[in-house]
Formats: sequence, structure tokens, C-alpha cells
Amino acid sequence: MKTLVLTLAVTSLFACKTTKEVVKTEESPMQEESATIRTLGTVHLQSQGCDVVIEVEENGVKKTFFPFGIEEKFKVEGLRLKFVYTLSRAPQPKDCKCDHVVVLSDVSAVR
Repeated sequence: MKTLVLTLAVTSLFACKTTKEVVKTEESPMQEESATIRTLGTVHLQSQGCDVVIEVEENGVKKTFFPFGIEEKFKVEGLRLKFVYTLSRAPQPKDCKCDHVVVLSDVSAVR
């Protein structure tokens, strides 16, 4: 009798399977590009212990970025730049007091 009840219980548990529907969506490259936001900043040389930093203001908060691998032509004191950045995992240079180390792309000078 116990085995019959146990067999029925186990069978009913396995019989009550639910199926899951997986929906896979693909984003087009155009959607990614439309989400890119360009940032405006000012270049400062020999500031905060760094060779070069870019000062930006995001949502009313001033931040300083150390631009990893910035081109020499953009290393001009007071130059205003428009750029897209991603946070870098590179370590901050010794004695450099900035908020983030970043990698720049799509950089242009603002006149």
C-alpha cells in the first residue's frame, strides 16, 4: 500500500511538468548606435598628478577622466572635446587623482 501511494505521488510530480517559452530577440546595429551619447569635456594638462585629464560635467556633477591612449593632437590645455567614452580596467597612473580611467572614441575638437 505504501509503495502504491509513493509510486502515484512520484508519477504525479513528474507528470506535472511545465514548459517554458524562450523568446530570443536580436538587436540591430542601428539600435546600438542610436544609444551612443557624446560627452563634452575640457582638457587640462599636468593636473591632479596626471599628465592629462578631461573635466566633464554629468548630471550637474563634475568628474575628471584620465583618457587612456589619447592622441597627441588632443593634448592641448583648455581644448574642448566631444567624445564617446567607455570605462577602462587599466589602473590609474601613480599619484593621479581622477574619478575614472577611460578609453575615448569618436573624438573631435569643439570650436
